Amino acid sequence: MRKLAWQNRLIGAIVPLTLVILWELMSRNGMISQLFFPPPSMILARLWQLSLDGTLPANVGATVGRVIVGVLIGGGFGLLLGLTMGMSARINAAADGLVSVTHPLPKIALLPLFLVFFGYGETARLVLVGLSAAFPMVIAARTAVHGIDPLLIDVCQSYRITGFLRLRRLILPACRPVVLAGLRLAINTALIVAISVEMLAANNGLGAILWFGWQTMRLEDIYGALFVIGLLGYIVSKVISWAETPVNKRTIK
Repeated sequence: MRKLAWQNRLIGAIVPLTLVILWELMSRNGMISQLFFPPPSMILARLWQLSLDGTLPANVGATVGRVIVGVLIGGGFGLLLGLTMGMSARINAAADGLVSVTHPLPKIALLPLFLVFFGYGETARLVLVGLSAAFPMVIAARTAVHGIDPLLIDVCQSYRITGFLRLRRLILPACRPVVLAGLRLAINTALIVAISVEMLAANNGLGAILWFGWQTMRLEDIYGALFVIGLLGYIVSKVISWAETPVNKRTIK
């Protein structure tokens, strides 16, 4: 099992590494234009320069901070609402219409409205990021509760297991895989919205680097920011995958 896991990781690393090497060679040899596709070594050198002067850590910290706050507040609220909707038919009937209507709205399209309500400050950005994280958690939590085996619910009713004890012993453990999948979507959605907001209405963050790179035609900054965004998404994916793995199987890998 351990050997197979390492083989899969090696295969997963070879493909992107090969593409990066081809990109480097083709850019250096003039097969593709360095104006539009600067070699990866130049992009990494630019990232190193931005890291040394503190620009990159400060902007990454700003983006990650917005995502963390948004997911904790918006995702936490979405989790509670989704669990409640799953456990209560009346609350589900009352909230389902509102969720169905507001979920398809492009969250970035609400930015002008939020700027009017909250002003041109951090509050509007955080509310928008939190709102984008709430919906995946609502849908995942409600779906997870509805997917619990009815037989287990009947057993709880037979033994008169209700309230917080039922939530802790049955609902939360049964919902864990689907909720973690929803958390992955919530974090990725929050990251996308945070970067979009930073491009339009912020002076810091990875989105601001992207926008400034476009204004100054520094494609190394644009590619570098995109690389960091992809790296953040990869880290999130790996952390959630680790959390999804049962404790007794983590040591086997």
